[in-house]
Amino acid sequence: MFDPKIACMTLPYSELPFSRAVEGIARAGYKYLAFGTTHEGVETPGSEDDDARISELGRVVRDAGLEPVMMFQPRAIALTAEGG
Repeated sequence: MFDPKIACMTLPYSELPFSRAVEGIARAGYKYLAFGTTHEGVETPGSEDDDARISELGRVVRDAGLEPVMMFQPRAIALTAEGG
């Protein structure tokens, strides 16, 4: 069954910390988050980030009541994996 999800990207917050992007998206009433490419000039998540860092970003998103659904990095699986 088709289950569309409307997400907000962190991209408009690229000049701000990632945590501020998550806060703004949650406060705007979104349920789903899509990762932009950078925050404060740093890839978020970065292509060199280890699984622990990826999992931490996923926790930040979920702790804000959001679900990560899209990103421009090949590491998305770690964000949605059980326990990640």
